[in-house]
Amino acid sequence: MVVEIAPSKKINLSEDIFSGFNSTLRGGFVTHHEYIQVGKGRDVGMNQISQFEAKLANGNGEQTLSRDVYRECS
Repeated sequence: MVVEIAPSKKINLSEDIFSGFNSTLRGGFVTHHEYIQVGKGRDVGMNQISQFEAKLANGNGEQTLSRDVYRECS
């Protein structure tokens, strides 16, 4: 079963997570493949790291407030 999710302005940080929630709630299954690529690094400042961490935290906050997580846990 393949579920296509339309983009939303509210849920744009964690759309892959929400599509996984939607798939499992409809009886589907989700697989995860992780790849690691090694290459030349670049200099990253503390401000860039802080912004990235804030983006992740915002996505996690959206997940905890969503109905999808409530339905998944009940």
